[in-house]
Amino acid sequence: MEELDSDSSNARSGLLPVLVELKRRLEDVYGNELIDLIPLGVGRSEDSADIDVAVVLKKKEERLNSDTKSIHEKLEKLIKRKKINLYVVSPEKLEFVKWPLYLQKKWRKRQAY
Repeated sequence: MEELDSDSSNARSGLLPVLVELKRRLEDVYGNELIDLIPLGVGRSEDSADIDVAVVLKKKEERLNSDTKSIHEKLEKLIKRKKINLYVVSPEKLEFVKWPLYLQKKWRKRQAY
């Protein structure tokens, strides 16, 4: 069991710089509309692994389509360099969604990046 805890800690520390940079860039664009970043998946920080992150914006669901395109355009270099997959969601969708993000949100304490 110790190995799992150690691996998990190493994975989080490897993801932390990416999450900090991602949050900084998103705050520059969205300010207080950025509610949260939620890392998804097993948390591996290997060079070959993708990084899946949910971006929660204080916006209505129907307005997020254009924001998703805008985010991908503004962060294109970072997304390609770090192999980031972004999922932009509203607080409403986050609250009622029945996919793995719901489980991540439910059991996770909010992290400060």
